[in-house]
Amino acid sequence: MDELPQDVQDELMNSYLYKSFIKAFKFSIPINCSNVHARYTWTNLNFRNMMVGLMQNLEPITFQKDEILINELDPHLEIFFIMNDYCEVGFSINHQMIFNLQLMHSMIGAYGVTYNKNSHYIYKVSNNCKGFFVRRIKWLEILDTISVDTSDMFVKCFKQALKEQYEDKINKVLHRCKVKETTKMQSRFNSGIISLNVK
Repeated sequence: MDELPQDVQDELMNSYLYKSFIKAFKFSIPINCSNVHARYTWTNLNFRNMMVGLMQNLEPITFQKDEILINELDPHLEIFFIMNDYCEVGFSINHQMIFNLQLMHSMIGAYGVTYNKNSHYIYKVSNNCKGFFVRRIKWLEILDTISVDTSDMFVKCFKQALKEQYEDKINKVLHRCKVKETTKMQSRFNSGIISLNVK
């Protein structure tokens, strides 16, 4: 396929080979880190190279119902893409798992892999389903290649977008839930000891 003209390659990937993947996971990256309206598209070489690199390194995977993808404090070794179901995200208190958030068509683990952070939360699938994953080493190679070959502004804005999405859609939401659940347990058990996994 590399021998085909670039526009033919793009048409094959967007309309045939990875159509369902691209439709499910809408990669939205601000052109300028401070401008949330203008977005990169396939006409931008940096965006195209990232997408092509990602899709060339996707590996299929089957998930089992209630399978834990990432546990609290675990290192992020892959980024998961669940095609047709939710990913539940939660935390543990006194060894009890509590899930307060459902994510659909999200890059599970992208923030942790990109920023080399251990997981703050627990991620699990709700039902038997299928998807893809990309290994951490491959993902970092993709970003490094773009940074070396072109201006690093694209990678900078992409990383910032990942961080903001993680903070807004996951961390802030679950932090509030954790405080609420802890307060509830403290009032229930009075002076009982509450055990939390912390960052």
